[in-house]
Amino acid sequence: MITRAQLLLLTVIALLFVASTAYQQSEKVVRHPDSNTQLIDRWKWARVEAESRKFSNGYWIGYSIQRLMQRNWSIGTHFSDERRNHPSLAEVITGQKEVDIRSLKASGQNLTIVGNQIIIEDETGRHEKVMKEIGILFHFPRDRADQTNQVIVSNLSLIVDLEGAPLLWLGGADEEESVAFLHDQFTSSRSDEVKEQLIAAIGLHEKSKKVFTTLREALTGSETNEVREEAAFWLGQMNTDEALKLLVHTVETDRSDDIREKAIFAISQMEGELALDALIGIARKNPDSEVRTKAMFWLGQKASEKAVATLRDIAYSEEETDVQKSALFALTQLPDHTGTDELIKIAKTHPNPKVRKEAIFWLGQCDDDPRALETLIEIVKN
Repeated sequence: MITRAQLLLLTVIALLFVASTAYQQSEKVVRHPDSNTQLIDRWKWARVEAESRKFSNGYWIGYSIQRLMQRNWSIGTHFSDERRNHPSLAEVITGQKEVDIRSLKASGQNLTIVGNQIIIEDETGRHEKVMKEIGILFHFPRDRADQTNQVIVSNLSLIVDLEGAPLLWLGGADEEESVAFLHDQFTSSRSDEVKEQLIAAIGLHEKSKKVFTTLREALTGSETNEVREEAAFWLGQMNTDEALKLLVHTVETDRSDDIREKAIFAISQMEGELALDALIGIARKNPDSEVRTKAMFWLGQKASEKAVATLRDIAYSEEETDVQKSALFALTQLPDHTGTDELIKIAKTHPNPKVRKEAIFWLGQCDDDPRALETLIEIVKN
């Protein structure tokens, strides 16, 4: 007996078959004949192929990796007007138009199509993450065919503007091969802008030793601040102990204020108690008050008892009024008015009148919290 889910799956497959008519491509796509060969060999083939075909307006070379991603998360360009989201990169490469499944959701089943994979959410459970295909594209301009001038990273399910230039498609690559290839591209590139884009492409790969060492080299080396900031951000996305240790060291020792600030932000994006404790340590002990202020701000984005306790303690125990005010402001940023009780206490009891005045000001901004209004009325009466 065919179940409802199986019947719906057959319906989707049938619709996909009907929808798989040849897509009228505005861009020319040349595919490598064997995607099982080494990526570097396919890359060399593409360069020779581009030269022999004498592409007059520049061209793209691209390949893809598989990446475990949040089901509703993607990288690339997406328009609110669905009509502008076609052709997707997958449509350009395969010549087949993807089916729009929104009409099928009226059936009551929650469906997602990722490449060739169909995910059905029902009473048996749901997939929080799915494997998605991500394209990495390199543009070679007409007047400089020996150097990439742009790197684009995008889910194949999203639209990519190739500006009418042809695409030489190499197929898929495994993670380690891709990271090693991108590392070589990074070290040989003469463009800081391209290096930033390459760091982002490397950071998107699953965490591995090669990803960490490449990002570490970029962060601690002689690259521009923009490239180093990008490396710091992606180290935070790795969410590993060694990445955290490097970021904390960066906050403590780096020569650039911008890099230290970016490292603090990267730490704030990491999950787990170790990252939270590192952020608390910076907020409490760093000798630079600006650095401490940045750490307190990001603590204010955390829904954590530890964060609240730290900010409260700094607001009372710190000697500098400006630092006390920074801790106070961070309390106002806590999610779901978590810091309101602390603001009320500070407004009523803090020994520094300037800090009390600041707390009263922020209570005045909490117009949707009745506790704040009651406290302000009480203060006025007294």
